[in-house]
Amino acid sequence: MKFTWLKGETLLALLMLASGLSLMAGNLFMGVDREAPRFKDLLTFYVGNVCVADSPYDSFFLYPPPAALFFLPFCGLPEGVVVGVFLTASIASIFVASLICLKKAGMKKRWAVLGGLLVMLWYPAYNTLSFGQINGILMLLTTLLLFAGREVTRGFLLAVSGMIKIWPFSLALTQNKKTLVWTGVFSLLLLVASQVILPKFTVSGFVEAQMSYHVVNETGDWVFTSPFSNMNPNWSLVALVFRITRSTLVSNIFRGLMVGLFIMMWRKNPVMWTFFLPFMVSSNLHTHHLISILPPILLNIRGLLKEWGFYIFVFLTSFTLHLHWLFYKIGLGVVLRWLPPAALGFIFLLWASIRLSGGGMQGQNPREG
Repeated sequence: MKFTWLKGETLLALLMLASGLSLMAGNLFMGVDREAPRFKDLLTFYVGNVCVADSPYDSFFLYPPPAALFFLPFCGLPEGVVVGVFLTASIASIFVASLICLKKAGMKKRWAVLGGLLVMLWYPAYNTLSFGQINGILMLLTTLLLFAGREVTRGFLLAVSGMIKIWPFSLALTQNKKTLVWTGVFSLLLLVASQVILPKFTVSGFVEAQMSYHVVNETGDWVFTSPFSNMNPNWSLVALVFRITRSTLVSNIFRGLMVGLFIMMWRKNPVMWTFFLPFMVSSNLHTHHLISILPPILLNIRGLLKEWGFYIFVFLTSFTLHLHWLFYKIGLGVVLRWLPPAALGFIFLLWASIRLSGGGMQGQNPREG
């Protein structure tokens, strides 16, 4: 689809501005997101559980043991200092990672800087920052991983990323054997360090926490279920299919189809599709996770700007919060609560990427290096 009256770059910028301004207006006048607790994940999931030595895996700390080491320095600091330092690091990480990717995509420096600033107005970025999620820092680590020249550096970045959250280990599919050896070495060192410094954070505790993951069921009550099940009330594609069909068999068949799509498309652009893989097959995803797939999106921005499916993705993910608010205001909240706009947006991103694949998509594959 060609825009004769409005260039794609301009439309994208307007969507980003509208996203940011509407979030401001929504919080000031409509009560959108007003009740959401600020920095909940940072202060409760991360720092709170690390600082409470008696029950480090109680309820909320769902990440590998070495992840606790990252938050250990925050223990004992005032809440305002914790939030300030973490937010500053997250904002800087998102901006720097965006700047690197846009420059690698061939954009001039001033437009790359503008693009990095516009990314901050995208709802998933706002969601990541407001909940105190670590996705922005992971975005920078994985971006540096893509362009690091030495295997030892790539191995270190992959180990650190994967030991904070498991999904970056999927990027091992783009790495050569030497890098994988270094990844194993650094991962083992991080595990040993975590056991020495924080002995209560064990691998068995991590597995147990994963298998007793807390979610809210459709009646609003807390229940226990595994993130590997299909019942998590979030925007993931697998969970969306389950809520529509109410069939574990159908949702798992869909998961298999996503794996098949990945296998077909991987060789056309290993970097992009490897980033997408966890989001295609996982049952436990939320809007803030989308910030993690920005690197391949920004690297391929020139091609994606020509695909109208990409603009639908940006629109649906930018106004996810507002659409949910609107559904409830007009009395359709209960009917449409299983219809996460961000999940539908990701489908359009996959469609746009399929159309773009094979047409000069950006992204190096270090396995060939």
